[in-house]
Amino acid sequence: MGTPLVVRRRPKSGLGKMDKWLIRPSTGSIRNTNQESSDVSTSSNIGSNKWSSDAQKLSNESMKPSKLKRHLELKHPEYKEKHIDFFINRRRQLKSSKKNMTSMFSLSPQTENLVLASYEISKLIAETGYPHKIGEKLILPAMKIISSRICEKKQEKQVNLLALSNNTVKRRIVDMANNIEETIVGHLKSCYYFSLQVDESTDVSDNANLMCFVRYDLGNTSYKELLFCKSLPTRTTAEELFNLINRYIIENGIE
Repeated sequence: MGTPLVVRRRPKSGLGKMDKWLIRPSTGSIRNTNQESSDVSTSSNIGSNKWSSDAQKLSNESMKPSKLKRHLELKHPEYKEKHIDFFINRRRQLKSSKKNMTSMFSLSPQTENLVLASYEISKLIAETGYPHKIGEKLILPAMKIISSRICEKKQEKQVNLLALSNNTVKRRIVDMANNIEETIVGHLKSCYYFSLQVDESTDVSDNANLMCFVRYDLGNTSYKELLFCKSLPTRTTAEELFNLINRYIIENGIE
């Protein structure tokens, strides 16, 4: 393991380039993004006419008949001469569209449990180092045999819905790895200071790789995590190591 690079407190004046992104301000905190609300525009074709209108939520005060009429004349003058059946059909379409969108983006408890089980098994495959295809070649067939012997028919059908293909396991592992990296980067952006420890090694293909470990304090807890592992060019000089770390820091906004 290489010599750890420890970041120490220094006076505010005379900070070097590396200190700018290694030392965090004491008031650092994870940024909260305020998302501005936007109007949802819905359009549909009725006969040969194409029309669209803004879906807005009006206050209780604006629901008075006089104010509703004024709103219609000012905001939607093209609809003020429409028959009442037009608005009844429009309301029916909006309710149907809302129901479809809700069913599209919501998971049933059964489907959610199947997805969670797929992620947990993929995590187990990654931890043991077995090939990703073991999920569909061994684990899933074994689960089907067990469920057919000791479970009911309904539970046996649920096992058949479990996604453990080679590509699915790979995608699950990548999703979990990205989530862990985003969490660590978020911690580094909010902590006051952290230290890096790097180690250069070769893999089975004799390619040089740089592993970077990070240690930091957040709240009352100390963490030590693997920040990244990246391949190195042919020349593994100190300048190349620094450029690789510096580029990662800049790309992830840890400054």
